[in-house]
Amino acid sequence: MSGEVKKRISFGKIELGALAAVFALLAFFYPRNFLLFHCLAEIFSIVVACMIFVIGWNSRKFHSNGYFLFIGMAFLFVGVVDFLHTVSYKGMNVFAGTSSDLATQLWIVARYFYAVSMLAAPLFLTKKFRLEIALPLYAGITGIVLLSIFSWRVFPVCFVDGAGLTAFKVASEYAICAILAAAILFLKSKKENFEPGVFRLLAASMAVSIVSELAFTLYIDVYGALNAAGHLLKILSFYIFYKAVVVVGLQRPRELLFRNLSESEKRLRKSEKKYRDLVEGINEGVWAIDENANTVFVNRAMAEMLGCSPEEMMGRHLFSFIDERDVEKARTDLENRKAGLSEKHEFEFIRKDGSRLIAHVTAAPAMDDAGNYRGAVAAVMDISEKKRIERDLLQAKEIAETASKSKSEFLANMSHELRTPLNAIIGFSEFMLKADSEGLSKNHVEYLERIYSAGQHLLSLINDILDLSRIEAGKMELFAESIDLPGTLGYCMTMFREKASNHRIKMSLATEEAPEIIRADLRKFKQIVINLLSNALKFTPDGGEVQVAAYTKSGSVLISVRDSGIGFKPEDMERIFAPFERAGENANKNIEGTGLGLSMVKRLVELHGGRVWAESAPGEGSVFYFTLPIEQRHPAGNS
Repeated sequence: MSGEVKKRISFGKIELGALAAVFALLAFFYPRNFLLFHCLAEIFSIVVACMIFVIGWNSRKFHSNGYFLFIGMAFLFVGVVDFLHTVSYKGMNVFAGTSSDLATQLWIVARYFYAVSMLAAPLFLTKKFRLEIALPLYAGITGIVLLSIFSWRVFPVCFVDGAGLTAFKVASEYAICAILAAAILFLKSKKENFEPGVFRLLAASMAVSIVSELAFTLYIDVYGALNAAGHLLKILSFYIFYKAVVVVGLQRPRELLFRNLSESEKRLRKSEKKYRDLVEGINEGVWAIDENANTVFVNRAMAEMLGCSPEEMMGRHLFSFIDERDVEKARTDLENRKAGLSEKHEFEFIRKDGSRLIAHVTAAPAMDDAGNYRGAVAAVMDISEKKRIERDLLQAKEIAETASKSKSEFLANMSHELRTPLNAIIGFSEFMLKADSEGLSKNHVEYLERIYSAGQHLLSLINDILDLSRIEAGKMELFAESIDLPGTLGYCMTMFREKASNHRIKMSLATEEAPEIIRADLRKFKQIVINLLSNALKFTPDGGEVQVAAYTKSGSVLISVRDSGIGFKPEDMERIFAPFERAGENANKNIEGTGLGLSMVKRLVELHGGRVWAESAPGEGSVFYFTLPIEQRHPAGNS
């Protein structure tokens, strides 16, 4: 605490002189009229109690804790009971037929209220105080105690005329002293919530109260000197409390009443610096404008985005940084901000050097307590590079799509052009083999058979290319029909029985767990199965095995073709389904094939709404799986 505060809390000569004058006046009245002395002493205490309540009540909204409000409420009830004690004192004759015991009982009740409240008050320095609960509770307890004294007459006797204080009264005084001593210790544990001078005064007030209570344990006569000394000490105690709470509370509201507020302000300033450092340290821009769209704050990252310093941007209008093509959009955006809307937009800004910056802006309005628009705060992210990459990717995609379309058109045209002469070659070679083979030499027949076989192979390749071109162009149609699944799989396998027999390859089919009927395009379904069987037999050595199986799984039919062939590496999985690609090329270079079969399988399966995959390892054979929906509800083309 500063020296100025210590000076204000210390007792001045005028205050000490006034207090001495009060004591002298009371000392003057004491031997002459004890009742007047008693009334003046108690009225001083009652007035101070009421003042403490008024201060606590009217300053409640300035406190972040309930200490002073609780103290004020407690002193209100202490003052009420002290008032009843004053008017019930022996000789006042307010309550007819009463003895000195009534005033003593009320005195001990008021002192209990005071001591217990002093002990409990520090709790509300750190805990919330709920007046709506405490006030009815205090009122209820006070009412019950007063009824026990005035109506039920069950409150313990505290004074017997001619005999003096009862054991209950003396024990209560000692108990009150113990409670006040505990209150001082408890208050000391919370003294960091007070200015040091205020804590000392509050502790001194309770210490004087303890001495006062000890004086009240010894008197025999209610008009006696010890009784009078006790009242004077009570006045001193209340005056010290008055000095600590009322005077200091009014003269030093920042240090006492607003101490927690001052601490909150310090924490707020520290927090503000922390978050300002955070805002300055992030890579994204932060931009704040007032209600007229003039810049009031930018962090360094925002200024660097535009090639400026923060000082150069301060006070400048938002529109002076925005490309003229985006000004109208920005104006509309600001109107939405004034309506309390938060939005995200992309704007093109102009850097100091004239270059363009594309940024993603997320802005929110700033409103005052009355809900009036006071500006906006925006987070700004530079997406210029992202936009450039997107443009490059889009351009690359368009180039790729154009190239793919050109390729498909070229292959389709070339395939049509090649198929016409090829059909003639196949037809004439077949005709010559059937019609004139007897007149030809053995070598000529062999040559014609090679021409016919090569032509068929080339025609198959051209047909595959045409099918791929139609699928990629989106022109391939499905003609779904009901298919006998076991029968169709068996038919496809009979086409390879002779070849399998020649190479001692065992073929098996298992369809017990599959549906008998599925919906699919029959020709394309056969094409899928035949391609997979052809591959399996092609890569399976003599004496191997090929297994075909079908199952029902998750509303689809799952078909597998397993072989005991040479297999392929797992990393070749994606390549084998690409056009003109073959896995394990070095191992398979002597095996016929174009690399279009599996690519065709993949596209035909996907056209049906299924998927295809494989499992394999070198030397361990391969298994190819594909799924088809059991029901083709929305086939492409006619059904």
